[in-house]
Amino acid sequence: MGENVHTSAWGHMTGAAGVVDSLRRAGVERVFGIPSIEGTWLFDAFDASKIDFVVVTQEQSAVFMADACARLTGELSACVLAPGQGLAKAMAAITQARMDSVPVVVLVAGAGPRGMGDDRSSSSMSRQLAMVRSVAKRVFRIDEPEMVPSAMSRAVQLARQGEPGPVVVEIPQDVQRGMARMEGTGFRQGPRVLSEQAANDLSRAIELMDRAEQVGIYAGAGSFEALDELKQLAEKIQAPVATTLSGLGALPSIHKLSVGFGAGQAGSLVAQAALSMCDLILAVGCKFSDMVSGGIDWQPSAPVIHVDIEPGTAGANIKAQVAVTAPSRLALRYLLDNIKPQQHPRMLDLIREKKRNQRALLRQRKDWTDAVDPVKAYMQLREALAGDDVLVLDAGHHEMFAFASYEVQAARTLLAPVDYQTTGFAVPAAVAAKLTCPDKRVVACIGDGGFLQTHVELLTARRCDAAPVVAVFADHSLGMVKAFHERVLGRQTAVDLVPVDYEKLAESLGVEYLCVRNDGQLVEGIRRALTMEAPVVLELRVEYRDIAPYVRVVAQLEARRLPRAASLKLGARLILKKLFNKS
Repeated sequence: MGENVHTSAWGHMTGAAGVVDSLRRAGVERVFGIPSIEGTWLFDAFDASKIDFVVVTQEQSAVFMADACARLTGELSACVLAPGQGLAKAMAAITQARMDSVPVVVLVAGAGPRGMGDDRSSSSMSRQLAMVRSVAKRVFRIDEPEMVPSAMSRAVQLARQGEPGPVVVEIPQDVQRGMARMEGTGFRQGPRVLSEQAANDLSRAIELMDRAEQVGIYAGAGSFEALDELKQLAEKIQAPVATTLSGLGALPSIHKLSVGFGAGQAGSLVAQAALSMCDLILAVGCKFSDMVSGGIDWQPSAPVIHVDIEPGTAGANIKAQVAVTAPSRLALRYLLDNIKPQQHPRMLDLIREKKRNQRALLRQRKDWTDAVDPVKAYMQLREALAGDDVLVLDAGHHEMFAFASYEVQAARTLLAPVDYQTTGFAVPAAVAAKLTCPDKRVVACIGDGGFLQTHVELLTARRCDAAPVVAVFADHSLGMVKAFHERVLGRQTAVDLVPVDYEKLAESLGVEYLCVRNDGQLVEGIRRALTMEAPVVLELRVEYRDIAPYVRVVAQLEARRLPRAASLKLGARLILKKLFNKS
């Protein structure tokens, strides 16, 4: 992917002003962060610009918010961190952006004239860049004010090109305040073309697809740039479309060829049934990460054509019959223009029947009178929200119930930490989502543990007049860990939390509060929360009487890994517990 090569003069300005102007030219409208002494000149430049600077409460949240903004728009986002503890706090969030392929530029205000790599800095500071290099897509420092336009152009290009990811740029104080005549090369993405190798590989793929009895499609978030091409190709060859967790919504769940999350044992039953009938899989814009299979070595039962924009990704984690390095849109357009149409009425009948059965099972669930069923909660949220409203998930047991029971109707309307499973994401992400799309309703779903990590960002929501709904799936425990302990170990250790009075907590934060105690209160509780023009904490007093399908598969796989003696002991313990209701 190239950049414009025409050089233009920007004028005489400080390095800090050049950095801010670079972000503006790259299309960034909002930046998240916390002011620091080291970044004084940078924040002066933001204050003088048209970029909206959002002051957050904790550094990790700044990255979470930039991450959410980028996922929602598909465009570059940015944040600013202080050096030292600020950057250290944000490491998990930067890692998440890297694992989930999110384009974010992370600016770090350098502590001294030569920045974090200066030998005169403390030993902990000198190791900062080495730490973040292990998790970011790229890390570098701007050494002179004159370098700002070219360095920032490089950072923007690196964050966007190939598989997107976070790029960390250190800006020392002397570069921030130094004056220079700025000349830049622009920030617009150049035209993309298929390489000769990619065209040859796609021609081989077409031969295989034309000969196949039934092609299935497996789409990741990398296919979001090619939604029209994906839909048209699926319809032309009547291929079922399963997705990664990040790719949910690539084809609306109501589409006749959409089968939900796949493709391994942890996938939806509809996806497993549909893909089992396929003798060839076209995988587009995905990595086949551990989340596909629940963390085990797994290979698809059918040959795979794997298309991905990042060199070395196609065919890396699974064996691919044809590996194609190309942008999703160009690759799918090439296939669409050259492949023969196919008709598969049996596949359409199968998908229709499996979906009907799955929805019937969900509707048949009885209402609980003494607690909230997490499945019912997501079903009611789906009923209450429009197709383009935004649901934000945190990592946890509740998240896995969402994947099983919340039907995603459009791309970029479900935001979730997938490959790194970072807790605390949902609250700051929901605030950023509401700021980015103020006309859409935004609901964050989060467990007790995650909420207690980042609930203070509701103060940021108040400061910015953003009004997300934060639904706390409250069971006063670490639900995912508890479910795993009970399922695999037949016991539980260190999973219970101190009960929180969420009403008083909401009052202390100055936000609204509602509580839903059983399924019968869900419809009215959700309706009221969505009609309040203020941030809302919606406490859902859930119980996890079932284990989420994904967690069940992972637990079964982990149980098989236990030594034989431990496995027999566990089996006996579970039998006794089931018979006598005691451990």
